[in-house]
Amino acid sequence: MKFAIISAGEGSRLAQEGVSQPKPLIMINGKPMIDRLLDVFMDCGAQSIVVIINNEVEATKSHLAALQKKYPLEVVIKTTAGSMESFYNLKPFLEGEKFCLTTVDTIFHEEEFKAFIRTFQDAPEDGYMAVTDYIDDEKPLYLSVDDSMTITGYHNQPDSRTKYISGGIYCLTPSCLDTLERCMNQGLLRMRQFQQALVEEGMLLKAFPFSKILDVDHAEDIAKAETFLQTSFQVLGVQRGSEYSPNKESNDARIFRLVKERLEEKGAAVQVLSEQQLQESELFAPFVFSMARREESLKVFDKLEQQGAFVLNSSSGIRNCGRREMAEKLKEAGIPLPESLLMETGCSLKDSSEISYPCWIKKGDGYAQTKEDVCFVNNNNDNRALLS
Repeated sequence: MKFAIISAGEGSRLAQEGVSQPKPLIMINGKPMIDRLLDVFMDCGAQSIVVIINNEVEATKSHLAALQKKYPLEVVIKTTAGSMESFYNLKPFLEGEKFCLTTVDTIFHEEEFKAFIRTFQDAPEDGYMAVTDYIDDEKPLYLSVDDSMTITGYHNQPDSRTKYISGGIYCLTPSCLDTLERCMNQGLLRMRQFQQALVEEGMLLKAFPFSKILDVDHAEDIAKAETFLQTSFQVLGVQRGSEYSPNKESNDARIFRLVKERLEEKGAAVQVLSEQQLQESELFAPFVFSMARREESLKVFDKLEQQGAFVLNSSSGIRNCGRREMAEKLKEAGIPLPESLLMETGCSLKDSSEISYPCWIKKGDGYAQTKEDVCFVNNNNDNRALLS
């Protein structure tokens, strides 16, 4: 996958506020902004990276020339009239393969960005757009989405349809470059006009929510960005309903607690919900770990996964681990498993010659919720007594 950075602006507002470094070289937690982006891209498996800078700052040119020895980096040097013209000058380097484009001053949590890239790489849509409900932009571009997070429109003003704003990170397929060409032929200059044109031309775009995305446009934004990057990334933990842990509530709770503690050691901010709270909320988190089992919870996970969240355990995985489903799938796949006899609920008891004793009798259409759902029997009489 290819990556691209627009860094052709002058950074005039920063200069007027006393920031001496050119924008790409502004230090965020001890690292130039552009170096941070390059490292994140490489961690995402970047095959190539192209950046456009203006022709006015020698320090930026020298810095990027040195970086070309370390990264698969192409540098385009040209002063442009706007962000879309900068994008257009990167077009020859982005054709033929999926790519991700962002501006140099976009600040995000790396973990959320990686989830964004993973989701897009396997997606059939024309594009995935980073969005956020955190608004700290002087002129935000609002967008509306449907229930599947497909973008239905871009709007300059908020209304009842607009929960998110554009985050300025675009994952696109090469087909979107034709729209870029048409926008340039019409004399358009701004990236928001390009985004609006994509929807108008019927491109299928998905919104991928980030907890927060910042831009460094003013001197005060530097400290704000540093503080943000030092905060934890968001993880949602969903506990298992007690009815699915008969006589084992403490064991399941301990497993959940240990996972939560380990994630927190890694820097995550874990928000814990019960299954009931999950069903009543409309939260989005890029990462979810769960021990939930209710079908209502799984439907929430279905929606979160459609929105791009990484859910462990996934709703499909949980459904496939029902006793009957798992036994059938193991048999279909030729995977060895203990000798099993699947019986329909309410059917007559099989002749004792078909059953090898002793054995376990398990409820097959769900999960253990009472001690009678899983029982050990020694003979046919025990079996009849249990099932009668």
